[in-house]
Amino acid sequence: MNERNQLREALASAIASAEEACAPERVLGLLQAAFRTLDSARFVDDDMIRWAEAGLGAWRRWSVSQQGSHRIIVVDSRSDIAPTLQQIADELSLGSVRIAPSRNAALEALATYAPTAIVFDRDSSDLAPTVEMLDWLCTDLAHVRRIAFTQRDAGISMRERSLYHALLPKPPDRESFIAAITVSQLRSMG
Repeated sequence: MNERNQLREALASAIASAEEACAPERVLGLLQAAFRTLDSARFVDDDMIRWAEAGLGAWRRWSVSQQGSHRIIVVDSRSDIAPTLQQIADELSLGSVRIAPSRNAALEALATYAPTAIVFDRDSSDLAPTVEMLDWLCTDLAHVRRIAFTQRDAGISMRERSLYHALLPKPPDRESFIAAITVSQLRSMG
């Protein structure tokens, strides 16, 4: 009886967490079905226990895969935005951050780091990407999110704007950075 109660509590907690995290229907459905079966059965047999454990295992695997999955390159030599973004990424377990102090270092990091996002300081003329570089990123590395922070967005052409996933104001703030970096919330800001 004690094992049944422990499994029920674990499943109830996992269901609440899965709903809050917007887990896929297959994971949520497995948890809910295991809970209903465990809750309604008069006797708990080994198959029910395995089913409940399978549901919990699916939830654990999915939730672990969602944490720290980003690899972010921040192109910043003056440490204007890099420390803030590093702190946000660390606090929220978004993933790892690599600082590239130049465009050449950014290209090297793109080749060796397999990033999910690259962040540029658009106001720094020696670090801002060229339109050609952005075109190349759009074509050859389309899966890499392209984000820029700027204080002066009036001088940015519509063509260049269209090559970024997000164009955000300085200084970086948590909400806009999370929205820009998170694939599930794809949206163009700018």
